Amino acid sequence: MSWYDRDYARRESTGGFFRGCTAGLWGGSIVKRLMVVNVVVYVLCYVIQTPLSPLLTGQPRPSRVGIVYQPGLCEMITTEVLHGQIWRVVTSQYLHSPRMEHILFNMMGLYFLGKGLEQIWGNRKFFMIYTLSGICGNLLLMAAGLAGWISSDVPAVGASGCILGLLGAAAVRFPRAEIYVYMVFPIRIRTAATLFAIMYTWNVYRQGSNYGGDLCHLAGLAFGVWYARWGETWWARSGPRLRSTSRFAGRFRRAIPDADPTEPSTQATRVDAKEVDRILRKVYEGGILSLTPREKQTLREATERQCQDELRARRNG
Repeated sequence: MSWYDRDYARRESTGGFFRGCTAGLWGGSIVKRLMVVNVVVYVLCYVIQTPLSPLLTGQPRPSRVGIVYQPGLCEMITTEVLHGQIWRVVTSQYLHSPRMEHILFNMMGLYFLGKGLEQIWGNRKFFMIYTLSGICGNLLLMAAGLAGWISSDVPAVGASGCILGLLGAAAVRFPRAEIYVYMVFPIRIRTAATLFAIMYTWNVYRQGSNYGGDLCHLAGLAFGVWYARWGETWWARSGPRLRSTSRFAGRFRRAIPDADPTEPSTQATRVDAKEVDRILRKVYEGGILSLTPREKQTLREATERQCQDELRARRNG
């Protein structure tokens, strides 16, 4: 396996529509930014009672037949999504119920689970996996509504599907790490993920309280496990092939400068291999979080040189 196939060496995509839409998010901790957005929305909706509350989350309204619920614009409601309001599968992830424990536990999970994963994935990949975990939960909820297993008109909100996606990924990446249940009882993260999966599955089976929410939890958890175990391998195999079929691929390949024949590439490769072996030994002994910024930069530079060499070899071959 070449250097740039390893997790710590992969760089995020530097172009495209996604970067343009999310450029303002990057530069700091994405975990903290997500926490700020969730808390600000909660405060605006429920604490200071701004006009955003009925607009985003919906409110009970009097009518001729009594009190009826008027949905907001951002909740996850299957019937509304089917009528074209597809943004709800994402916007509902940033809304919470008025109960403070709902957002409190979600933000605690985001903070404690997100820190390690953010170090591994970087901001963009973390945000993508976080969001896709929530989308998977909402899509499963939609499927259950279409099958008649749950009401299609019931609104759903919360970042729990996203947080369970992080839990599933962390259970694969850090199986021996411990978390504290209710801030008191230590338990290994893989054991916690297994117990949560069993609890949610049982509640869904018997259609207990909030079993629709537990459907979202299970879907997010499953996606997080899948990505951490197989998603990286799939992308390493499929990504280059998908990029090569792009109509811009040839233009990018021509933009790569040819190698300078006087460049001592053999010596640089030898130095890279020695330094990478040392850093890998450090990762094995102390974990990837033990690396200094300079060591991470060294890996990136070595990766870039290896990429250039392999691309030139393919073109010349």
